[in-house]
Amino acid sequence: MHRRNNCHRHLWLLSGTGEGPSIAKAFLSRGWKVSVSLVSSQAALPYLGINLEHLWIGSLSGIQEIQEILKQGRSSNSQFDLVLDATHPFAMQITFDLYHACSNLDQQIIRFDRSLDSPGWANYISNVEELSLQNLKQKRFLFAIGARNLRKGVRSAQKAGAIAFARILPTPEGLREALASNLCNENLALLRPSHHKSLGAYEEALCRKWSITSVVCRQSGGLIQEMWQKICLKNKLDLWMISRPKNINGLKIIRDIDEILEKYDYGCN
Repeated sequence: MHRRNNCHRHLWLLSGTGEGPSIAKAFLSRGWKVSVSLVSSQAALPYLGINLEHLWIGSLSGIQEIQEILKQGRSSNSQFDLVLDATHPFAMQITFDLYHACSNLDQQIIRFDRSLDSPGWANYISNVEELSLQNLKQKRFLFAIGARNLRKGVRSAQKAGAIAFARILPTPEGLREALASNLCNENLALLRPSHHKSLGAYEEALCRKWSITSVVCRQSGGLIQEMWQKICLKNKLDLWMISRPKNINGLKIIRDIDEILEKYDYGCN
């Protein structure tokens, strides 16, 4: 059995959540090599100073590309002992592709999934189009759901009689979707959430400025969901959450970093 300082086990971490850097550091501290895949250069900033084997930036185009990466690792004697999917809970396509690519090549994969928080006082919808079935006349809805479904959400809320507002990330994609969503410029805020002590301060100020009555966010878990729950409780706002998608049958799910290390950190003592 190898000693930890001679351990050459290799983790491929695909991350789209704030827990990614902590996961990388935890495995590095146990003697693993860690390679990380991220979608954007902005997402790479928290990894500065972490001694990674590789840091890859950009979207993966499907099962075949993932399989090629796995095969290249094996052919270069830098194969992955474990693939850890810590992508965003709503990024279901990449999770689907990872699972099937790894299954095809008998590659060990697990999914890091945040604990599911479902407060009883919130309203739950499976998709934003369900808002059109509600009576929302003169409600002032703030969307904090990302760019992809913003147009559908705004259209559905307006159809139900609501006045729509949106907080979006300051990215080209976000701005394009916002401008195409039939929102007035005055009802739009470009804002990147702060993960420091001021988390939620700007969002709460927006709610006051726009006299928001209802907030729509995703049931993604983590700090952002917690932030909106606190803001809505404090200011007596209605919270509408898009329910988290179900995980793929057969995919191993772990919700705690220590549990991951306990189950998979073998052969390095």
